[in-house]
Amino acid sequence: MASLFPYTCKLAPLLRAMTAAILALSLTATASARTFAVTKSADATTGLDTIVVDPATTTRTIPTDFFGINYVGFWDSAQGSAASAAALAQTPIKAVRFAGGDPADWYDWADPYYKGWSSTSPLDLWRYAQKFGATPVFQTNFQGNLPNPPGQSYAVNSPQNAAAWVTYDKAQGITTTMEVGNEEDMALAGANTAQDDARFQPYIDAFKAQATAMHRADPNVKVIGPACTNEWFCWNRDFLGMFLRQTGHHDPNAPLDPSSPDGLSLHYYAGSTWSDSMGVAQTWSSRMWQYTQNVIQQNDTRQLPVYLTGPGHQ
Repeated sequence: MASLFPYTCKLAPLLRAMTAAILALSLTATASARTFAVTKSADATTGLDTIVVDPATTTRTIPTDFFGINYVGFWDSAQGSAASAAALAQTPIKAVRFAGGDPADWYDWADPYYKGWSSTSPLDLWRYAQKFGATPVFQTNFQGNLPNPPGQSYAVNSPQNAAAWVTYDKAQGITTTMEVGNEEDMALAGANTAQDDARFQPYIDAFKAQATAMHRADPNVKVIGPACTNEWFCWNRDFLGMFLRQTGHHDPNAPLDPSSPDGLSLHYYAGSTWSDSMGVAQTWSSRMWQYTQNVIQQNDTRQLPVYLTGPGHQ
């Protein structure tokens, strides 16, 4: 017989929905990353709702890296602390994105302690993540902003440096996903952009070059992009569509090009208040998720995984 956990409450509609979601997700960390059937019934006489989470009915299996966190490589003197690792071990977080956003364009994996800006190397991050069973999502450098890697003639944001990072990871036994850049659409074009703006093109060219080099260094590495800024750039300006039209796998009978992504990374920021943040999941699923699926179906023969590597509010 199914074990049921009834919860009776008298709440506003939004809070009732949130309560149901929290109850379902609260079981996720201890139940092999599954989500369960949630039903709600209302009593018109008392005005009370009954929410039932049924752990015997699995609605979907969540990938182990579904929950993640950004580890910012700069500005934090306590980065990589044992206390934070112990705290994260009590959560379902199993993916750690590094260098954690904008710092990626000012970080060189081959010279990680440059000028003391960061106290974390890729190996440091790997050892930290292993303390709570997580794997890294390493961001490559798109903009440059640093000298060449020590002893090298190639640039910090070059395909050669990205490939060298993947080669290093493989030699060290580091399992990782590689993401190219961070919100480069906004950096390249600013807010005043046009549909399919030509100013996005340098990122797409760089992604293809870096992805090709990384896949050739390790055919098993996962490379994701375009880490687009928000729905204005991804959707309204069609940066995601422009990206996949040039990088997607269009012919199911053709071999996969090494410049193609293994997944999509997107950022989604909704509103400016805590209330807005609480509704991110609902607005994402009702707007951006369907758009993203349509773009994938139109431009790729695969069911590409989607990584929301920058959610929140502005």
